[in-house]
Amino acid sequence: VLRRALALSALIYGAAQALLALCWLMGLRLPGRLALASDFAVWCNAPLVFLLPLALVSRSPQVMRSVAVPSAIFVLAFGPALLPRSASDDAGVRLRVATWNVQIDNTQPDAVLATLRALGADVVLLQEVSPQLARSIANDAVLQKRYHYQLMRPLQRGVLGESGQGLLSRFALTANPPPELAHNELQSYPGMHVRLLVAGREVTLINIHPLAPEVELRRVGRVWLPASYSSAHRGEQQRAIERTLRLVRGPLILGGDFNTADRDPWLRRLAHLHDAFGERGWGFGLTFPTADNNGSQRAPFPLVRIDYLFSSDELRPQGAWVACAVPSDHCLVGAELAMGW
Repeated sequence: VLRRALALSALIYGAAQALLALCWLMGLRLPGRLALASDFAVWCNAPLVFLLPLALVSRSPQVMRSVAVPSAIFVLAFGPALLPRSASDDAGVRLRVATWNVQIDNTQPDAVLATLRALGADVVLLQEVSPQLARSIANDAVLQKRYHYQLMRPLQRGVLGESGQGLLSRFALTANPPPELAHNELQSYPGMHVRLLVAGREVTLINIHPLAPEVELRRVGRVWLPASYSSAHRGEQQRAIERTLRLVRGPLILGGDFNTADRDPWLRRLAHLHDAFGERGWGFGLTFPTADNNGSQRAPFPLVRIDYLFSSDELRPQGAWVACAVPSDHCLVGAELAMGW
């Protein structure tokens, strides 16, 4: 009886995983609360931690066959992220870029400054920059010496979300914003659009932070469960970002806190760009949440990947990493890009 129950459970789980994988392959957005299965896709494989040992202990062919389907889906969908990346043979000049959501209510500005000083990046994109942090960065002698070109737009709360953004650059800003994107500064999403002069060529840089999905939680006993889920407002901002990208010509770096999980169908619209961590990073690249700035744990480890660095063909990723031992509720994402000119 136990073997039959185990086989049935594995069969139902495998069918659900197969259906979910089919939706991913077809680029379908799951409705309502089911979208959380895409947002936390990697964790949908957690039952395998229990099913696989039980299947081996049971020695039941029926149970083994039932577990084989979700196991195969995990290997095909997530296995490549766990394989070593091939070494890059591109000998071009490297550009080191980083993006970091520094957490708007961060109470450790000194730790944030220390992290930025130790980063060693050529260009840094920041999100959720508070007025206090913007002043601290402007008054920091080390950062001023390293990054001669800085642009800070501290938090402005409103319908666009927490739009405080910043840019630290070793390269000169030649346009703020680029003429063809001037109108898009007024688009309905938090975005910073600039152009940098890098090794004799202009590079468009876009720093974005669209709204997070709206999730309403309801307490059932001792457990909080999602009562509703809506990404409508984020969808409007994503479409505005697409319109902006269609106007860009030449080298491009797109980064920030996307508030969009890596299995979201919208990211397929960025397939013409290189996902730095997706191509050159190792692991799942989960970036949120970490320990918050007061030291309490929101989760024992990050649960979802929502922070990204993308680039055009002129700037091909050569390496990428995620650093989570940082004073913020988001991990920091960095990448090395080879300049193809």
